[in-house]
Amino acid sequence: MEYLLATASVHTTAAAADWLADRLGPDDRVTVLGVVESGNDRDVEDALNVARVRLPDADLRTERREGVPDREILAAVDSLGANHVLLGLHQPGGSGLGTTTAAVLVEAGVPVTVLPE
Repeated sequence: MEYLLATASVHTTAAAADWLADRLGPDDRVTVLGVVESGNDRDVEDALNVARVRLPDADLRTERREGVPDREILAAVDSLGANHVLLGLHQPGGSGLGTTTAAVLVEAGVPVTVLPE
């Protein structure tokens, strides 16, 4: 199984690590994707680091991209051949379903798990 964790938040990454902990098998791989919309990528880098710490035994890759988050996530689903996408409910400080998550839910073509933060 190829999991794609799209995150820009340490909280989303931690929730995903908890969700994945009992599900990952020896043939599973996790790609953690952080998308930066504009110059400030500190939150994304922190989120990628949390994945490295929380999933030390996983077959884990991290990737950082710049662009529009939903477009980059959907492109990563295709380029990686992801079988399952993990996302946060909304951006930090927001409420309800975020626009990125909504777009990925509609267009991904693979199962999507939306995690509480």
